[in-house]
Amino acid sequence: GASPVTAFLMAAGRLVRNPLVIALALGLAASLLPFELPSVLTRTVGLFAGAAAPVSLFVIGGTLAGLSVGGLWKDAVPVIAGKLLVHPLAILAGASLVLASGLLPLDELGVKALIITGALPIFGIYTILAQANGQEDLSAVALTGTTVFSFATLSALLWYLGF
Repeated sequence: GASPVTAFLMAAGRLVRNPLVIALALGLAASLLPFELPSVLTRTVGLFAGAAAPVSLFVIGGTLAGLSVGGLWKDAVPVIAGKLLVHPLAILAGASLVLASGLLPLDELGVKALIITGALPIFGIYTILAQANGQEDLSAVALTGTTVFSFATLSALLWYLGF
């Protein structure tokens, strides 16, 4: 295999050529401009943004419809556990470091909001993004699993945090 440096450089190269990353960078640049973009452009972008969630649901549904989920669960369980359990704990650890260092003004409610956000299910376009790497089946099962199991994990977390 390739050395870690080579693998990192290859991954970074793919990342900067990713249309989603390019779109995010262009959107950030446009938001920093000292003038407003033409309304026809902002309306067009708004139409595309409004279509993203329904298209994602069709992709997820279409992927799950013809799928034998049984064999994918063993691969999906670590993703589900990582997203619903490890991710919020990692955010708690990171927020604790930030609080201890005094780098950012973060209050208790802000920390709770970060942890809750980290405990949410996988976002809807996950399956669309995973298609580029041929992982749409696994990602659809993981997305569905995080959505189903987050009912229990989020309820427990909200109770624990005093909401």
